[in-house]
Amino acid sequence: MSAPRQLGLFLLLAPAALWLGLLVILPHVEIAILSVSERIAPRVYAFGFANYREFFVEPLYWRTFARTAVMSIVVTALTLLLAFPVALYIARAAGGRAKSILFLLCLLPFWVSELVRTLGWMILMRETGVISTSLQKIGLISGPIELLYNDGAVVLGLVYGGLLFMVVPLVNALDSLDPSLVEAGYDLGGSRATV
Repeated sequence: MSAPRQLGLFLLLAPAALWLGLLVILPHVEIAILSVSERIAPRVYAFGFANYREFFVEPLYWRTFARTAVMSIVVTALTLLLAFPVALYIARAAGGRAKSILFLLCLLPFWVSELVRTLGWMILMRETGVISTSLQKIGLISGPIELLYNDGAVVLGLVYGGLLFMVVPLVNALDSLDPSLVEAGYDLGGSRATV
């Protein structure tokens, strides 16, 4: 490779490498150093594994870790359950212009700021929000209910936030799947679920 070409490649990759180094790798190195630093006096640290010992001894950390792991699995499963039928319909059933319109409709909510969307959910779900007030007016509940600040609201927010990031790759993957492979699966005796 010639020198000008190497320089061009370096200049092309430099911003990405700098970004990756400063915002991803450097913070991880700092966290790794902090994790093996024991505080022995104010602003005085020494190498040690007390933080790791504390993690395995203190039940609060284990419960938090387990709760986070369970919620992440639930959120991933729910997001996949909601995103797969949408992606399958966009990739297989919709054609031409309808496909583009449906894909655009999936992207539309994400043109609005994350903060605005979060505030919208808060307006819907707070104690004096739209859902609580509507349920009271219908007569299904006698007093206001708080739908925020619980695990269900966290799961709902995370599923809503991750839905697009599940739909787009699924549409691309399903689009690239050759329809003749699906037909071959049926021809070879596969059920609808296995195909």
